[in-house]
Amino acid sequence: MILSATQVYGWTCAGHTYIAQEAFANTDACVTDARRSFKHYVNNERGKTITANDFSSGDTTNGDLYKKIYDLSKIVFDNKPLSNTDREDLIHLLGDLSNPMHHVIYEGYNKRHHKEYDHIFLGNSCVKANSDDSIINYEQFIEAAVKLANDAKNAGYSDIDADSMIGTRNIVCTLASQSATLIKAILMR
Repeated sequence: MILSATQVYGWTCAGHTYIAQEAFANTDACVTDARRSFKHYVNNERGKTITANDFSSGDTTNGDLYKKIYDLSKIVFDNKPLSNTDREDLIHLLGDLSNPMHHVIYEGYNKRHHKEYDHIFLGNSCVKANSDDSIINYEQFIEAAVKLANDAKNAGYSDIDADSMIGTRNIVCTLASQSATLIKAILMR
């Protein structure tokens, strides 16, 4: 699936594919959507600060997103091979990590507007222009993942408070770029 930046929307499978392609990953995230057997979100309470421990702990009561990223990326940084399926799932999860509604409680505003976030517009190669290849080790990777999770969660609760997507619209490129940076780190291993 080859996509142009002028036709891509945020956190749909096509949007994930676009983010992955901007990070030079040849992945069709629509395939991973169809087979996903894990919960690609975490229901964080308002005010919670996400930490590296949230990624490494085995507690998936509120969703699998962080733990699944931790487990799969650890394999990569330990220089062990991932199956194609696990590699595609990890790239998809790193795209999900930038979606604000994947970090807040799924009720009220999130329930009513979740699909709007899946269709937020990503255009003009903002992702490619703002992502980088600065992550060189696992500690930096987890630190960047934690920062992205907190940035996305904060945008999500900001939107809930405003009853509007205003917080996310202002930083969608930054969030998606952070996902692309994490994907590049995986691909460079």
